[in-house]
Amino acid sequence: MEIAFNRKVKINFISKIIRRPITIMVHTYWQIGKRIVEQEQQGNIRASYGDFVVSGLSKYLSDALGKGFSEANLPNMRHFYQTFPDFDQSSTQCVTKLSWANTRL
Repeated sequence: MEIAFNRKVKINFISKIIRRPITIMVHTYWQIGKRIVEQEQQGNIRASYGDFVVSGLSKYLSDALGKGFSEANLPNMRHFYQTFPDFDQSSTQCVTKLSWANTRL
């Protein structure tokens, strides 16, 4: 009985450890998408200099934060924000169920 309890506690602990970075990553990607839409595009569908924004922001974020901010990934972040503009950062339970596939058309 004690072994089963310890195993259950360990699995619960590990799953929380794994979910936390995913939650942070999803919130970060949403914030980047928000910045692209609201500041760079000024609420428009695209910025008039869109390709420059993506390449410049990709380089800046990659230099500052590391991998994961490629020119191919930034449009996904923008689309994520556009799809869920009212994404509530307190709703962490649904975050681990999201993937880019959920936001693709």
